[in-house]
Amino acid sequence: MDIIIVHNDPSVVDRIKNADFKSSHFIKFIDEGSLKGKKEAFKLKGAWGARMTPFVAIFEGEEIMKAFYTEADKDVIGTLINYLKNESTNNQ
Repeated sequence: MDIIIVHNDPSVVDRIKNADFKSSHFIKFIDEGSLKGKKEAFKLKGAWGARMTPFVAIFEGEEIMKAFYTEADKDVIGTLINYLKNESTNNQ
């Protein structure tokens, strides 16, 4: 499972790194504030109809399994952390 997090705030990276969950997933951060990240973020968010940041997409292979949108949830990163904590608890 791959997790892609589009953000424009470095504290997002710290929140994920400091979160207390067990995960063997690949987590990729895309900084929308960087020139390279802006293009990649626009492409990913546009494909899923998201406009706001942060945006999280969870992939299984090439297929998206779940997405967390700022338009629908004020604390996307908190929701992702809870999702990963619940997933690791359910898989034990």
